[in-house]
Amino acid sequence: MRTFFALLAASPLLSAQAGNKDARPAPSHGKPIAPLHLVARQDKQFASALRHSYRQRANFAGYHVLTTMGCGAGCVLVAALDQHNGRVGWLPFTLCCWPESRQEPVEFRRDSDRVVLYGQRDEQGAAGPHYYRFHGGRFEPVTAAAH
Repeated sequence: MRTFFALLAASPLLSAQAGNKDARPAPSHGKPIAPLHLVARQDKQFASALRHSYRQRANFAGYHVLTTMGCGAGCVLVAALDQHNGRVGWLPFTLCCWPESRQEPVEFRRDSDRVVLYGQRDEQGAAGPHYYRFHGGRFEPVTAAAH
């Protein structure tokens, strides 16, 4: 995990940028300021896990809680919970089959909107790493041209 944070701190692609117009507000140090909105079918299916995670301290992109939930053997779903407006943003695919050398398939930081994903997306293709950013309530792939 230390290696990831060293990479994250050194990488302009992954680190939070103070002058970035998309910079997130300061981290939340208290409880959520809005009720959790469970609107989508997937929100309701995982309501208990989402409610539990939402009460935790922000750990991602300033005022979000990033959480993973099991969806089968060796498969996880990823959601970002916005503690300012109560909305849920889902990673649009599942992650599975990450390398045995990794304990967790998702790496992230509290002060950055970037995530590094390991494993296959929807059980297809390369096992990563895959780079995404959370912007406007959605996970977007980060391409070489984006940094």
